[in-house]
Amino acid sequence: MSVIRQSERSVSQVTDPAALKRLGEAVRRGDPQALSALIDQFGPGLLHYLVTCTGHQETAEDLLQDTLLAAVRHCHRLRHPERLRAWLFRIARHTALNWQRRRRRHPDLAASPLDDLMPGPVVINRARDRTQRSDLRRVLEEALATLPSTERDVIVLRHFEHLSSVEVAHVLRVRVGTVHSRTHRGLKRLLEHLQERGLTLEALL
Repeated sequence: MSVIRQSERSVSQVTDPAALKRLGEAVRRGDPQALSALIDQFGPGLLHYLVTCTGHQETAEDLLQDTLLAAVRHCHRLRHPERLRAWLFRIARHTALNWQRRRRRHPDLAASPLDDLMPGPVVINRARDRTQRSDLRRVLEEALATLPSTERDVIVLRHFEHLSSVEVAHVLRVRVGTVHSRTHRGLKRLLEHLQERGLTLEALL
């Protein structure tokens, strides 16, 4: 089974700090079972984040493989096991930024419009009405596209991937206060955009 297919399993993430630290320590040791758990636990969230960065599902899947392979290759560099989740999202962000630089140098690599973004995990409830899904997807695309990338990153990591403010600060290498201010500005912009369409933020989150 490929890394991508493994990452699409619907599993609940490890959120307990002690359990997260134990998993991080096992990953740092190169424990094969821990590395497999890492893919299962964080693959869907990383993929969702990479879709927001690239605007294209297939490109995001390629970058997810690069992200996970980099994590496996450099697992010994995980200095703070309790920050495993933030460490992974930082690698994903670095991978996406490298892709964006390559795309600027080679415009023919430009991605398609955001057609795969949905709130919450990438693995969505297939029983949900397809028309409603399409409407939510389009509204979310439009709303997030109005934000500067600095604010969009914070909103996606904080409110869609549910990282703490400290973890988001670690991923973006900014102060926690900066995370709070960007979140405030970003949410305000989103609310204004949605209110113009008679919608609420709660309808999407």
